[in-house]
Amino acid sequence: MRHGATVRPRNITPATRDDGTAHGAARPVAQRKHDGNDMTTNDKEPTRKQELRAFLVLTVITAPILAVLTVAGYGFIVWIMQMLTGRLPHG
Repeated sequence: MRHGATVRPRNITPATRDDGTAHGAARPVAQRKHDGNDMTTNDKEPTRKQELRAFLVLTVITAPILAVLTVAGYGFIVWIMQMLTGRLPHG
């Protein structure tokens, strides 16, 4: 083979599905197989363990982080106002 020559495959046919259409080709919705992973229907109720885990994540992690960020954000605003005006904000 000489340098820079491209190798072309000889006789390759595209892979097909059971219905004869090529993979990657769009099929009408009526022909698509339902695999049970439809996100619009959720027949399973969350288990008690899942609910407890979600509650703990919200109360132990999310709530304290939001509280700290709120106080830090207010402190940052007060600090910037002091730099710009030279005095504390008052009500």
